[in-house]
This record gives sequence, C-alpha cells and structure tokens, in this order.
Amino acid sequence: MIELIQTDNPKLLAMKCDGPITEPEFCKVLGRMQEKFKANDRVDFYMVAGDVPVPEMKLLRQDIKMALEYRDKIGKIALVTTQLWMKMYFTLISSIFEIKARLFSPDEKDEAWEWVNS
Repeated sequence: MIELIQTDNPKLLAMKCDGPITEPEFCKVLGRMQEKFKANDRVDFYMVAGDVPVPEMKLLRQDIKMALEYRDKIGKIALVTTQLWMKMYFTLISSIFEIKARLFSPDEKDEAWEWVNS
C-alpha cells in the first residue's frame, strides 16, 4: 500500500509504503511524480517504508525509466526504512543517477523530514 502525504511544499512528494505495492498504486504515484516534474524545476522525495516486499520487476523497470527521464529534475531523496532490499536498490539507483540521497532509520524520521524539506 502507498499513501501520499500532504505537504505545503509544492516541490516535495512525500509518501508512506507498507505491505505489497500493487501496479495500480504504483502507476498512480508515477502519475503524481510526472505532474510534480512538469510543474517544478526540481522535485524532492520523502518516503517512509515499512514491511514492503520486493515489487514485480516491471515496476522496478518503470521506476528506473522515470529516474532516467527526469534525472535532471530529481532533487533530494530521503528514504526511511529498515528493508535491506530497499537500501540496496536505493544506493544503486542514487549512485548511478548521482542523486543527492540519504538513508534514515525509523527513529530518524524527523531528521529525514528536516533534511529533505530544507
């Protein structure tokens, strides 16, 4: 499940994920990302991830395709999680696309919010 978090910052997309991510949910979030990218010169991301199993490969491919298409507009990304697969994927993608990104533990949620929203 993906839940978008309302913010006052038009350049920030914030979300919480827990449990399996379905394709319709994923596509809804990708659509929201595209809206943000088209409306802003830079978009930051804040994501809190609970127990999320590895999604289908086609969803990961869509994620990579979006990062490739909008890499010049991706600002900071803060990921709050304990999930090993997410940490590995996040580190790989942020390194390949040279994204300013940081991993945070669940007890650092407030610090993550401050960092990405500054």
